Amino acid sequence: MSAPGTQNVFADLLPPARHDVALVSLNSDGKMWVRYRGRPSFELYRTLTTVDAALTSVQTLTGQTLEEASPRCLADIPLAGEGGRDIVVQVTALHPSIAPGTGFPAVTLNVVEPA
Repeated sequence: MSAPGTQNVFADLLPPARHDVALVSLNSDGKMWVRYRGRPSFELYRTLTTVDAALTSVQTLTGQTLEEASPRCLADIPLAGEGGRDIVVQVTALHPSIAPGTGFPAVTLNVVEPA
């Protein structure tokens, strides 16, 4: 999913690495939460320590740069799902300048499987 040498903090939660994640939420305080398929609530996955890793990961995943001049990113990323089924990861990201918190972007990854 990411180019060699490029860090992507989301890569280990998305196919092909995992197929049991329904939603990933990175809060603007750096806490990454995950809701797994079949579970009703989110679980704390990790806390990021650098804003740059989050911003770079959004760019790696979407091909869009999240910055003050363009503070919102919306993208649908097609991926191969389990058993060769196509899935779409719907990405919504807000730059820290419009996401109140401790300086991290607010990012949501919604993993959608076709019916």
